[in-house]
Amino acid sequence: MPLNPASKDKLEEKLQPLQSMHQQMRYEFNRSIILSCVLGFGVFYFLHKVLEESLLGGAVCALGIVWLAQRTIYTHSSRDYRKAFKSRVVPELVKACQPVDTHKANYSPGQSVSEEEFRESRLFRAPDIFTGEDLITARVGTTRVRFSLVEAQVFTPPTTGRTPTVGRGTIFKGLFFIADFNKHFHANTVIGTDSSEELLGRFGRVLERAENLLTASSSMQVHLEDPEFERLFNVYSTDQVEARYILTPSFMQRLTTLRSRFGNDIYVSFHAGRMLMAMPLRHGWLEPPPFYKSLDTESLQPCIDQLQLAFGLVEELNLNTRIWSK
Repeated sequence: MPLNPASKDKLEEKLQPLQSMHQQMRYEFNRSIILSCVLGFGVFYFLHKVLEESLLGGAVCALGIVWLAQRTIYTHSSRDYRKAFKSRVVPELVKACQPVDTHKANYSPGQSVSEEEFRESRLFRAPDIFTGEDLITARVGTTRVRFSLVEAQVFTPPTTGRTPTVGRGTIFKGLFFIADFNKHFHANTVIGTDSSEELLGRFGRVLERAENLLTASSSMQVHLEDPEFERLFNVYSTDQVEARYILTPSFMQRLTTLRSRFGNDIYVSFHAGRMLMAMPLRHGWLEPPPFYKSLDTESLQPCIDQLQLAFGLVEELNLNTRIWSK
């Protein structure tokens, strides 16, 4: 959804100081290509003519040098630009994209939802490495929300061979959204998908047993009466009755619609009076436009769409309804 004219004008004012930095980054990138090619040609000539390296070997080494040099120069020049974008433009984007009934919205680029909250969701295996950024906190209507980009990784088993190495496997990278839920409950309930079952099984976790999925050993799969929801999601809970109390026909329909509109898997947990939702992202989160695009409100549309999606979850899932006592 495009921004209203007033918000668009304010955003364009914030973009003005970054225009020169954006142009400088483009210049640095083009210069890095030229310098890298000159350096690569020099390496190729030295290897092939002086050391009499084979033509193929010299070309491979030269291309590697070109790529490494270009990448190093570009990364250095874009670091300050990205930092300025996060500090100057994103706060204005948050103001422009938040619903009219939003209060106390705050953006913290260097913070994220906590690892403890991620673990409490019981949606994924406990990570060995947890990072995140771009935390946004707000109250949308009567619902407090917190969301950010997070990445959770685990160490993979060492490879076989003379020099075994331990790698990293990403179990989740995307938007992690936390909101007060409008019903009171004591049970732990999680909602996953068939693909999440495959992912968790890959790391030695079997959903049917729910050994690390929920804290209670009595967790069971919940079968619901919505055939479309049953086709898309798997539900496990420590209390069958409370799970059905939470997952009303209306809520299941809203969650089904959200997954269809989002076009990707979503994972939901209900724990300690909150709804915790994980939504994998195919692209970056609140990142500045690439150097080859102009810096204007049109190039910021991906960031606008992401923020409108996150803030819109409150209305999308009807979280402001307060007909139940908590």
